Amino acid sequence: MDNRGRGHALCPQARPLPDCKRPFRCFLFRRAFRCRFFAASNKISGASNSKPNRPSLAKILLSLDGNLAKQQALSHILTALQIMYARDAVVGALMPAAMVAPVECPSFSSAAPSDASAMASPMNGEECMLAVDVEDRLSPNPWQEKTEVKRSRSKGGLAGPDGTKSVFGQMCAKMSSFGPDSLLLPHCVWKVKFVGESVDDCGGGYSESIAEICEELQNGLTPLLIVTPNWRDESGASRDCYLLSPAARAPVHSSMFRFLGVLLGIAIRTGSPLSLNLAEPVWKQLAGMSLTIADLSEVDKDFIPGLMYIRDNEATSEEFEAMSLPFTVPSASGQDIQLSSKHTHITLDNRAEYVRLAINYRLHEFDEQVAAVREGMARVVPVPLLSLFTGYELETMVC
Repeated sequence: MDNRGRGHALCPQARPLPDCKRPFRCFLFRRAFRCRFFAASNKISGASNSKPNRPSLAKILLSLDGNLAKQQALSHILTALQIMYARDAVVGALMPAAMVAPVECPSFSSAAPSDASAMASPMNGEECMLAVDVEDRLSPNPWQEKTEVKRSRSKGGLAGPDGTKSVFGQMCAKMSSFGPDSLLLPHCVWKVKFVGESVDDCGGGYSESIAEICEELQNGLTPLLIVTPNWRDESGASRDCYLLSPAARAPVHSSMFRFLGVLLGIAIRTGSPLSLNLAEPVWKQLAGMSLTIADLSEVDKDFIPGLMYIRDNEATSEEFEAMSLPFTVPSASGQDIQLSSKHTHITLDNRAEYVRLAINYRLHEFDEQVAAVREGMARVVPVPLLSLFTGYELETMVC
């Protein structure tokens, strides 16, 4: 029986390591070894939730006995385990005390009890401890249903202004009705009903809504994501990735970015991946890392060479003025941004200042959007702990 069933205290069994000779992907390891965070023991110890008996990294390395060939063959497994253990630490840090303390057996009757606290029931001279489903622990009333939201699919791709009529936009508008406890549910955070469709959401409708939200974010129905400059120019790396839109600065956009952060946090907490193909610099900033010039070249390979051409050009002052280069820089979305109110054109005297201001702008043009996304993530996961991860590790946990 599924160990998520209500009123059962089944602990997950240890899972053997997969054969290193078989092909596999990193996310398969994460799913295969994923900790069932909310399984509880029947002991009256008050200890935190039991965890699966996964092999430690130290035991694995000792078993290899210095065999470099085996270590290289298992490198992907070791990396995946490191990420999973770090993810356990992040999710464990945000568990409220009600989710960790053992819960006593309720006295069963035809009517639901008035509160979530269960009453003791003597059994063979001892108190019977029953592991309660996490949804019951988080809700003040264990018999209360999850929030149900009606969703209407847009026909003909009409998502309305700023994507407010898309599934993403409608869910974002409903977020004010979600309490902090509902965002900590282990599996389905909301129930979905598509208007005109007979969907009884036992998980399928929720998964479909998440998939549709990810598709809307990446097909232009919402203004939050843009393609990389390399994608537009069809050159360089990251030609199939997306960036946060620096032009999305309106209050409605900020609330949407916060909801995007909530989705990322839910993916980390539940282990349910999102189909989002964000560029590497986005993950670095979400993990609290600063961007570098190399990150700019990752998504816009012609930007830095163009600046170096201006800085190192041996043209005379008259030739520079004849070129009439504006004192602007193209943003990641392709808009020209005025860098200074003092200068209108690049000259031989101010070209060094232009290069400095241009690089500084591109390194920080996403700061406002990243801050909004991290604010949304903070509703679900402890954002300060994300600094323990690299951008790649954060991407692995989310996607």
